[in-house]
Amino acid sequence: MHPKLSTQKIGAMWRAYKQHQSAYYVALTCSISETTARKYITNHNFAERFAKLQAKANEYVDDDQAKSLARAIENSANITTFIADALLDALKNKTFKPGTADYDRMVRLERYLRGEPDTRTEQAGTFEWLDVDK
Repeated sequence: MHPKLSTQKIGAMWRAYKQHQSAYYVALTCSISETTARKYITNHNFAERFAKLQAKANEYVDDDQAKSLARAIENSANITTFIADALLDALKNKTFKPGTADYDRMVRLERYLRGEPDTRTEQAGTFEWLDVDK
C-alpha cells in the first residue's frame, strides 16, 4: 500500500485537473500513476468541484452580459430622450419644418435604436446618416 499524497501534491493535482479534466493529464503533470490520479480525482470529488466552478463562472459571465445590455439600453434611452427634447424645442420655437427626408431619418433612427438591420451597415456605430442630406 502506498502512502497518502501530501496536501501540496493533491493541490497540484487539482490545478492540473482544472486545466484538463483527465486522469492521464493529471498523472502526467504530477508525476503519478493514472490509477492514483483516478483514485484521488474520485475521492476528492474533482468533477463535482469543477462543475461548481464552471457554474459560478457562468453566473459571473451572465451578470456581466446583463449589466452590459442594461448600459446599452440606457444609452439608447438617453439618445432617444435627447432627440425627443430637440424635436420638442424645435416645435416650441416653431422652427421645425418636417419633410420626407426628416421622416426617413426618423424611421432609420427608430430601426437603429431597436437593433433592426439597416441598409447602411457601413456606418454602423455612427450617426452620420442622421445629418441633413446635402
